[in-house]
Amino acid sequence: MAKKNQLSVNQILMLSYYRSSEIAGALFFGRLCRQVKDPELIYFLTEQFMEESNHALMWTKLLFKYNAVPVQMHSTYQSNYAKYITVPSTMTEILLITKVFEARVAERFQFHLQQADTPQPIKTTIKLMLDEEESHINWLNKRIKQQAEADNQSIDKLEAQYLDADLKAYNEIIANENNLVGFFQ
Repeated sequence: MAKKNQLSVNQILMLSYYRSSEIAGALFFGRLCRQVKDPELIYFLTEQFMEESNHALMWTKLLFKYNAVPVQMHSTYQSNYAKYITVPSTMTEILLITKVFEARVAERFQFHLQQADTPQPIKTTIKLMLDEEESHINWLNKRIKQQAEADNQSIDKLEAQYLDADLKAYNEIIANENNLVGFFQ
């Protein structure tokens, strides 16, 4: 059990996991925004890169606030997805998996906000992150339809595959949440 002004080992591991996932997302979007030519995509992907980087920094600052050092994670939420899907190869696929991923993150963050044992600084950080996500999800919903036409892809089957992969990855994490020490080693 953690003292009042300390994080438990599981909390440190979870925040480190979120931090590593944000870093993985930032690196992905950073590479991607250097490859596209569409001005709207350049803007969105650059903004995603910045947001993911900023969220990694927010988790880092939060850990340091509690005198905890981020644990280096080799596993990320994205790497768990990779167990269940092939690497997205079109912009439609990238945008769609981003939408599914962002929706899951928002859902998970809402869960943390509802937990009585979530420290207030973590709740504050989560609320700040959630505020930033809403406009991205709205943009994604509009752009995916447009992009699917340009890529000549049907999104219904693809979205179902991504939702299935998301659920499998999420269930794997949740099944191990009470023993994060063993899960992240």
